[in-house]
Amino acid sequence: MCILELYSDIKSFKEFSKTSNLKNFKISEKGEYKNELKKSIFENYVITFNISNKEFNDLNGQIEDAINFHKNNFDEINELISESKITYAFISFPINIKSNFVIKRFYFPKELL
Repeated sequence: MCILELYSDIKSFKEFSKTSNLKNFKISEKGEYKNELKKSIFENYVITFNISNKEFNDLNGQIEDAINFHKNNFDEINELISESKITYAFISFPINIKSNFVIKRFYFPKELL
């Protein structure tokens, strides 16, 4: 499962979620608990998209899905980035290493998206 996360310091993604045609996303609000037990809170507004359901042993498939997601949703993602004052973004590509798995994050400047 490949994940795209976008962060904003100043603007919530709730309004976007009301009008978006994009699916498979989760919104976290600044100040909400991300871990009740540890009492840690989100320091930013976050929107997370599931952009691939490929298995952990299919990195090429995850990358292909990520490229297709961006191509197919370019206008809406571009609008989201410009309206939401995105602070930073990253894509997580989980991969298998023998019997364990690792999540590798690639950090990109918002202009790259």
